[in-house]
Amino acid sequence: MKRLALFLFAFATSPPLAAPVPKELKKEMKIEGTWKMVSCDCFGEPARLNADQHWTFDAGLNMTPHLGSKPAPDAVSGSQLMIDVAADPKRADFKSADDPIVRPGMYELSPDGNTLKLCINQNNADRPTAVEPGKNVYLWTLQRAKPEAGK
Repeated sequence: MKRLALFLFAFATSPPLAAPVPKELKKEMKIEGTWKMVSCDCFGEPARLNADQHWTFDAGLNMTPHLGSKPAPDAVSGSQLMIDVAADPKRADFKSADDPIVRPGMYELSPDGNTLKLCINQNNADRPTAVEPGKNVYLWTLQRAKPEAGK
């Protein structure tokens, strides 16, 4: 009985077996927050943007599109971004709330964590091979929204 108690004490007080998440991967996971869309290339053609289009990602990477830097209190998440930070190249799959089809894509997060590029195949076909626009491929470029002054 003493051996069991000693084993349980040693097990309970030992550090976790999982390795800590590397610093560079922690930065890759920092997509949550509000982003301003600065460009949208649709199938190789630039798209007109609303000057104040923003996307907010929660911790589960559920996306709420909105105008202005803050979502309305009644804003509803429209889509979900599923990322794989361990993949090389980085994978990002996009699922709209009103469409069960998952669209394959990839993403890039700038080294400073302030620019996010999402490249998504809108045909639900092959995953893009580069973060660039192309046939049936959207390229969205977003910049992290800066906090409003005085708030």
